[in-house]
Amino acid sequence: MNKAYFIDEINKATESYYKKSRNNKGITININITGKVPSKSSSRRIIFNRRTNRPMVISSKEVLQYEKDFAKQITSQYKNKFNPNDRLKVSINWYIDSYRQDVDAPAKAIFDNLQKNEVIKNDNRIDEYKIIRMIDKRNPRVDIFIEAKDE
Repeated sequence: MNKAYFIDEINKATESYYKKSRNNKGITININITGKVPSKSSSRRIIFNRRTNRPMVISSKEVLQYEKDFAKQITSQYKNKFNPNDRLKVSINWYIDSYRQDVDAPAKAIFDNLQKNEVIKNDNRIDEYKIIRMIDKRNPRVDIFIEAKDE
């Protein structure tokens, strides 16, 4: 059994799970974002304000570039699909080039970008999430499945 077949089967199983567990509202979306997800927790840098010469902590260039790439891949079909009061369930299939990153590394970056790009109103509405980490050295990406939960 080759690796590509295995990855396809996992994607099919995840999609099937979400189709079966679809709520009465019927709101479920699947987003595929290509690119390596940086860790937001350890990706900060210190710069000095030119005007005041005081130090400031900002996101790394890698995180800022990922945010731009993420925004380019979010089309209007994904925006504002959920009611602001919806409780959400998120599943992430995370394809990485090695197991060096912690399994929780992409969560904050992905949730913040979903909120920033108006896919979800607020990431504090996510009640439940799971991350499945897999190796794909040639095509790092995340497949994100978001579902509105029954109240």
